[in-house]
Order: sequence, then structure tokens, then C-alpha cells
Amino acid sequence: MPLTDAEIILGAVAYFDVATLNADPRLTIKGAVVDLGDGTRGVQPLTRDGPCVCVERQADQATWTPVTNREQAKFKRLRIQKSWVIDGYDELGAGESFLQDGANTYAGPVACFIAAAAGETPFGSRKRPTITPEGLAAIREEIDKQQPRARVLKR
Repeated sequence: MPLTDAEIILGAVAYFDVATLNADPRLTIKGAVVDLGDGTRGVQPLTRDGPCVCVERQADQATWTPVTNREQAKFKRLRIQKSWVIDGYDELGAGESFLQDGANTYAGPVACFIAAAAGETPFGSRKRPTITPEGLAAIREEIDKQQPRARVLKR
């Protein structure tokens, strides 16, 4: 079942089509400034579809941050502990996922995220994965630490 408004709660995990997210001008995309590979530096939006965690919800606005299953050699990523995941599966349920980068967030109208999750694979008999309040607190702490590095993607 694709993401619904009622499912957009703190700690919810959803799988987004990043092309849809990145193309939506209503979203504020933040990230660290990196080498873009063409001799310039700037904010690199997500380049792969995948899971994100809802870290803020205020009325019809939400903020999400991406999760990955890849460790990073350059800097230590926050591991999403197995005990922090409710109804998890695969890497997320096994404690083998990480916060991609606390500087990377997507914020804007809930409708944008619903549209970007329209192609989400149904969970079948499973419930939508969520992150516990303890895990969400750790993720928010990491985001707060990394936000001084964050810049808004200029479009």
C-alpha cells in the first residue's frame, strides 16, 4: 500500500522515487557541499531510490532524511540499531542500516512525499517500518550536529 497522509508520523520509514523528490520545486533539499565530479562543488541531491525516515511533521509539512545500508570510510555514519526498528526487515531490520548524512534532509508539503512514494512496493502483510523514539532521538541529534554543514540546493 503506498504511503498515506496518516502514515506520515515521526519515525515512519518510506521508500521514495528520488527523481520525483528532486524535481519537486516545493521541497527544500539540504545537504553538504561536495565535489560534483564536473570540477564544481555544490549540494548533491539523492541519486538512488531508497528508504527515508520522517524526522518532523507539522500539519501538512514534513521533513525526511535518507537511510543507507553502506558504511562510509570518510566519516562514521550513525548506525540504525536493530532495537530502534519496529517491523523492520532486510538490512533495516537486521541493524545493518545507517543514517546517510545528518546534513541531508528533504522538507516540504506532505503531498510531495506521498507522490514520491506512489511506486513504493506494498508491505503486504507487514506493517510500515518505524523507528522508535530512542532511535529517532539519536537521528535528530546527528542531524542537529551535521546541520552547520548543510546548505540548500540551488535550483
